Amino acid sequence: MKELEMPQVNELQGDDNCMETGHPDPPGVKKTDKLPQIMATMAANMIVFSAGTLLTWTSPAAPMLQSHDSPFKVTDREASWVGSLLSLGAAFGGPPFGMLVNKVGRKLAILALSLPITLSWILIVCTTSVTWLYIARFVSGLTLGGVSFVIPIYVAEIVEPCVRGPLSALFQVGFNIGILYAYTVGAAGHYMLLNLMCLAVPILFVLLFIWMPETPQYLLSKGKSAEAAKSLQWLRGRDNNVDHELQQLKEDAETDAKNRGSFKDVLTSPESVKALVISTGLVGFQQLGGICVVLFYTETIFKAVGSTMSASLSSVIVGVVMLIMSFCIMPIMDRAGRRVLLLVSCSFDMLSLLALGLYFFLKEQLQQDVSAISWLPLLCLILYISAYCLGIGPLPWIVMSEVLPPNVKGSVGAIVASFCWITSFILTNSFQTFTDYVGRYCAFWFFALNSGLATLFIYYKVPETKGISLQEIQERLAGKRREISTGSA
Repeated sequence: MKELEMPQVNELQGDDNCMETGHPDPPGVKKTDKLPQIMATMAANMIVFSAGTLLTWTSPAAPMLQSHDSPFKVTDREASWVGSLLSLGAAFGGPPFGMLVNKVGRKLAILALSLPITLSWILIVCTTSVTWLYIARFVSGLTLGGVSFVIPIYVAEIVEPCVRGPLSALFQVGFNIGILYAYTVGAAGHYMLLNLMCLAVPILFVLLFIWMPETPQYLLSKGKSAEAAKSLQWLRGRDNNVDHELQQLKEDAETDAKNRGSFKDVLTSPESVKALVISTGLVGFQQLGGICVVLFYTETIFKAVGSTMSASLSSVIVGVVMLIMSFCIMPIMDRAGRRVLLLVSCSFDMLSLLALGLYFFLKEQLQQDVSAISWLPLLCLILYISAYCLGIGPLPWIVMSEVLPPNVKGSVGAIVASFCWITSFILTNSFQTFTDYVGRYCAFWFFALNSGLATLFIYYKVPETKGISLQEIQERLAGKRREISTGSA
């Protein structure tokens, strides 16, 4: 299969135009107002914030449920299931939300994401049974599975190419705020407070996002031109002339309508197969690098280290680092590009996991005194998390939303999300058993190996997409080139 040709810098950023058309603005068109796009993106990512609390809830909650004053006791094996059932639920959450995003629209599908997670927190607050806790975690996973691809699709369709990189990065910011939120509230050691504080987040999301618009692309795909114009006008600012961009979106929608097809048709389209391989490869390696294991078992890992610093404080430090690094990626994503950041991210993840595995090898296998390097695990995890947040964390979903053909984003995006979370379930559910048999060092070296393989995959298979309109990305995947005027004609 012929590889996607890498575009030259002048082809990607030949002008300062911020529209989705790939052409410069016609004379007289003002620069668009970015504030409405920022507002809509931030409101949508409130549900990502809520989903982030799910990822790390197990870390503070599991020790609480195993303490003497727990409302009900859970064993180590039951705690493993409590953590991993979230990923299993996420695997099943992709298909229904994949259908909803195409049938009822991006906005209603996003609002529907709040239902499973709200129900799950209510169940967790009310239950004193491990069985119902299992059910609650599985149900909450449905939201996580949908969030993974519905939010990137929405953001990619409402923002302009010149701000698509930094605004798409808010997806990871939302996750990391939720992760730090759960770590911080959980550090208080109050199980019911943790659950009630997490329940409040999806309720706040609904109150904010209900006022946001549907995407112009979806409305045009349903023949609602007037509503699409109204949505685009709100997103670009009421004083901006959107006629030129709207016309280009209409032409793109007509092209997409002619190319509509089933998933079977996707497999016969070279550009769609490329997009599917890129998307599944990136999210697969994201999970095989061990991120969910690290997040689910952060406190357990630090307790195993035997550091003088408390496990809960170490977890909060990890959460703070994740949040800081997710902000750092915003200004550099469209400068460095997706591809470079992915390569750097996976390379440093591999090095940090190798070092962490070496620490556990010396401590557990060789029974060496490692007190002199007790600081190493925290340093390794900070480096690992920092590298993750700069690339392999946020970028697989962003790249997926950019490379998948618009007419199959919902269905194929759901399959990609399901593949991601099935991989996560297998890893998180087997981590405790795996480490019991072969040791923690083998687990971390396994994750390091996968990060190394991810680096090779990205180098040979993943193209650069920064600064290119969504329609042009599809043309490049198909081996076509859209001529971009420099405005001199």
